[in-house]
Amino acid sequence: MSHNEDKKNETYTNFEDGVVCFRSYKNSVLVAEEWFKNGKLNRDEEIDLPSLIWFYENGNKRQEVWCKDGLPYRKNGKVAWLEYRENGKRKYGSWYYENGNKHEEVWIRDDNEISSNPDQPYRIEYYENGKVKANHWNPNGRLYSESFCWKPDGNCEIFAHMRAV
Repeated sequence: MSHNEDKKNETYTNFEDGVVCFRSYKNSVLVAEEWFKNGKLNRDEEIDLPSLIWFYENGNKRQEVWCKDGLPYRKNGKVAWLEYRENGKRKYGSWYYENGNKHEEVWIRDDNEISSNPDQPYRIEYYENGKVKANHWNPNGRLYSESFCWKPDGNCEIFAHMRAV
């Protein structure tokens, strides 16, 4: 093997009650951790830890997903899918209904303000059946803005600001 080839390693750990943890390493650095129960992505809701965790090569989290019976879900209305920038700041979050359908999703800029991408809404809300309920747009970041305050318990507070044109 040449010095430029990536060395990959995978480990499985079996726990009681059908719980299995799969870890993947690249050049001895943890890049993914996945938790399964009875063959489905799942982690004990009582400990409120993600079922899937992916990491950047620098060790910072890339993505966290909480699952119940193989579907994205996190109880008490907490964010179930989080994506991070390589510097560790959050860039995306989504909430899910218990049936696995998306409830809401938001895109966040590096400065914790909402995204002002003119080609996509910064926030989308969904009905429980999966159909879009509302799209929220932020044209040029000038007309309307929301700031996000992420709390340690996984909840998010949204603060709205009106801006003069």
